[in-house]
Amino acid sequence: MKTDSLLHEVFQFDPQSLIQLLQLQLEGRYAFESITIKTTEKRLDGFFKRIDGEGPHLFLEAQGYDDPKVYWRLYREISTLKKR
Repeated sequence: MKTDSLLHEVFQFDPQSLIQLLQLQLEGRYAFESITIKTTEKRLDGFFKRIDGEGPHLFLEAQGYDDPKVYWRLYREISTLKKR
């Protein structure tokens, strides 16, 4: 798995920067982590967890290199996540 370590460092230092970058209208504070989802071991580049109350959690898959199948792979990864 190729990851973008610079983005990881930025989001670790300032998780709110993703929300600002994407101009999302979300309130609250978030914490950033890189987590592994077990079963078939799916790894997310990042996970933004709301830390000050109720609100959506966000996951991040960063693409920092040319990949003509990126949308297919992303769709496949999202659609095979198990719901709990």
